[in-house]
Amino acid sequence: MSFIQGFLLHQLGLLVRERYRPVLSANYVFKDFAHSSHRRILEMLRRGEVVLDLGCGDGMLALRIQEIGCRVARVDRLPASPVQEGLDRYVSWDLADENDLPFPREFDCVVLGDKVEHVFDGVGLFLRVRKVLKQNGRLIVSTPNIALWYNRLKLLMGRFE
Repeated sequence: MSFIQGFLLHQLGLLVRERYRPVLSANYVFKDFAHSSHRRILEMLRRGEVVLDLGCGDGMLALRIQEIGCRVARVDRLPASPVQEGLDRYVSWDLADENDLPFPREFDCVVLGDKVEHVFDGVGLFLRVRKVLKQNGRLIVSTPNIALWYNRLKLLMGRFE
């Protein structure tokens, strides 16, 4: 098997090899297509809301949130990217941290886009999020689609990481 074939199988999750894993964290790509989780999140937000984007990655979703007329604060464990530096507030914080979020109760909405599956204590995270939401605030959570064909194929082969 060639290097390229092995890499493509690794990308699909059909083959797991350490040599194909990224040295640095890969950027999470903004999903800009119909019915994507990011589009659905944007449709649920209302102009003028104060939004917290948890696990914001490179800030591309936060940028779109700001463009629809919301104020947005972002949280990620990695240093701010150049995209994030032009946005409102950024705090470097790990979602697995058991301490309270470093914000007061000020948010109309908290977005947790495709991140909850990476956290060991999801219930604890939700309880911490509740402390920063205003009364009648909303939490928008999305998770990856386990029903996609390649996920089903990985499960059939006994692989689920």
